[in-house]
Amino acid sequence: MLRSRSSPAAPLPPHGPRANLHLAPKSARRRRFWSFSGALAAAIAAALWLIPPRDKPAPPAAPQSPAVRPRKGVLERTVRLSGEIRARRSAGIVAPKLRGTRSRGLSDFSLALQWVIRPGALVKPGDPLAEFDRRAMEVRLDDYRADVEDRRRVVRRVQASLDERRAVLEQRIRVAEANVAKARLNLKTIPVRSAIDAERFRLHLEEATASLRELRRQAAYFDVSERSELRRQMLLLREEELEYRRAEANREKMILRAPIAGVVVLGQIQKGAEYVEIGQGDEMRPGYVFLQVVDMRHLVLEARANQVDAQRIAPGARARVGVDAMPGVTIPARVTAVGSLAAGRHYRPDFVRQVVVRLDLERSPVAVHANSSAWADVVVESIEAGVIVPRECVGAGGVVRVRGGDQWRDVPVVTGAANHIEVVVTSGLTGAELLACGQDAGLANVANIR
Repeated sequence: MLRSRSSPAAPLPPHGPRANLHLAPKSARRRRFWSFSGALAAAIAAALWLIPPRDKPAPPAAPQSPAVRPRKGVLERTVRLSGEIRARRSAGIVAPKLRGTRSRGLSDFSLALQWVIRPGALVKPGDPLAEFDRRAMEVRLDDYRADVEDRRRVVRRVQASLDERRAVLEQRIRVAEANVAKARLNLKTIPVRSAIDAERFRLHLEEATASLRELRRQAAYFDVSERSELRRQMLLLREEELEYRRAEANREKMILRAPIAGVVVLGQIQKGAEYVEIGQGDEMRPGYVFLQVVDMRHLVLEARANQVDAQRIAPGARARVGVDAMPGVTIPARVTAVGSLAAGRHYRPDFVRQVVVRLDLERSPVAVHANSSAWADVVVESIEAGVIVPRECVGAGGVVRVRGGDQWRDVPVVTGAANHIEVVVTSGLTGAELLACGQDAGLANVANIR
């Protein structure tokens, strides 16, 4: 059976939901492309229209920082020091050291504060500052007063007894002398006496002479004994009087008075694990400085300078002192002393040694307190200059920005001597200009200014 050959049949179009993806026309893609290109071109055109034309360079912008004017005068080179405000004249009040014979178990020498002045009070010389409990010392004083009176009576009694014994001894000596004289008279009658009476008279003379000699020898020893006994009683009396005067002085010492005029500053005492201000009832140790009187009318600054800067500081140099607690306030001062010994810190090795510098404040503000932290600018050199401007006004290459009318222009200048904050302009400025400072001056590097 023969089959006829025929051409292959054409493929049938696909059916189903994916058929629409293959049927999308090319004209739709072209429309989306041209729409996006048109929107982009419109955005670029709008941006170009908003940018202003740049036909000529813009003038320097107005400075944002405050403008300054140059000054004329003296350029000062200073050294900055730091330290603490101290009182030139102050007095430390110490707990008294009581003197006297001490006995175990007695509390005569206890130093318990019975009254103390309030801190910050103004006092004058002689005003009471503190008082310790004097009751035990007053009892001790009364006891020694009675002991002194008793000892004086004992001395008088011993003196009377010694006088009586001396009178008795002197009377015995006079009797012995009379016996010797009588025996000598009897001895003259020997020619008319018998041999027995003559021998008896000679024996009486020898006995009277020996008795007189013994009494005179006893009198010498009696003088030594009498003087020693009287001396012993007088020493005991002196000891009692000395203890009495010590007790009286101790009683006066237990009331402390101000030696100078000033402000009262109370110390602190440790109670448990903290330090508290000294008050009534606290017991002090002898010699402990528990109170100070500070004369605030004369203040000094005790500062420290490193060993290099100290070579440039001389006594008599002018300075400006500022207190950290009073910003903006400066006090004129002068250097009165520069230490001769450079020392380092004790708590760690320090190769940069420091020298103590003392400055006297020419005036003492009322608000300044002792022991306040402060600083000082000591003038070590003064240079007569023409025009002086702040260092931050000089830009790189020695250019300053000067205001001319409503605009700012850059002016080259020649600089001279300088310190940490100012520089001398030798040419380029007259001193009447208005200058921009800081970033507005175009400051790039001022390290070349010396």
